[in-house]
Amino acid sequence: MTRLTILALLLASALAAAESPIPCRLAYLAKLHYAPVMVAQADGLFARAGLAVEPVVVGPGSGILAAEALATGAADAAAMGDGPIIISTTRDPLPVFLGVYVAAERQHRLVARPGVAVAVPADLVGKRVAVHHGSSTHAGLLLLLRKHGLTGQVTLLNLNPKDMADALRAGQADIAAASDPIPDLILRKLAGATPAGDLAGLGTDFPYGLVVARRWAEANPDGCRRMLQALEGACAAISAEPERTTALVAAATKDSPADTRTWMGRCQWSLRPPEAVMPGLELLAQALGDAGGLAKPARLRAAAVLPR
Repeated sequence: MTRLTILALLLASALAAAESPIPCRLAYLAKLHYAPVMVAQADGLFARAGLAVEPVVVGPGSGILAAEALATGAADAAAMGDGPIIISTTRDPLPVFLGVYVAAERQHRLVARPGVAVAVPADLVGKRVAVHHGSSTHAGLLLLLRKHGLTGQVTLLNLNPKDMADALRAGQADIAAASDPIPDLILRKLAGATPAGDLAGLGTDFPYGLVVARRWAEANPDGCRRMLQALEGACAAISAEPERTTALVAAATKDSPADTRTWMGRCQWSLRPPEAVMPGLELLAQALGDAGGLAKPARLRAAAVLPR
């Protein structure tokens, strides 16, 4: 074999390696707030961006399950809500917070069991509120209680959303706090249950975003850009083709297209950098920290710095 042939083979090998897609295990829930991940996968946007994404579907539950998959090494990247993003930044090694893809200020809602009336936040005093600890709803609920001076006057019960209707029925909880679609599903499942408000107006729009393991980001610095590129395309597709993408998401979540259209219609789908949502995230982080919900202080700004 001549030297020229060897060089040609080495060049061909290098080019092939450069063109090989970057593997990434991406954790998320089969829930409407993870729509851009589902759309990017179904439309081939990850593949087009040079990524070989292996879905790691967790749940049922909340985004804290995706955060746990990332923390345990079961995933290289994870889509999650603001609460789990905050918790992820308390851990070592510090993950990388890439950005957010949806705003949904009215997604977190409260449902009261039959016989319990909640007209204003003060009506929560003395009540037992079921909420999945570490979730975005948990963080928002703590912010609501702090804003109205109710911290310590409401009992928070750590419960998976799938068990909340039964807890209300059995009288184990007075209120359930969860994000769409759980509140509507509880109202349909439990006769006499009533809406008890939402968590809007607290200084945050409750974004969902993408966090990646630092080791993955450092090994694949261009992978971060590619991941954001794919999600940006998915957000554009959701806005431009609502009927098609709603049907796609409904098929993945097993919810009806009509319900999915309603829930997704409450959201604003666009890719934003971490700094655009930092003030709201820091409000939530302070509320979680003050309530003892964080093992260590959150390092949101440090996590938002991309490795070189």
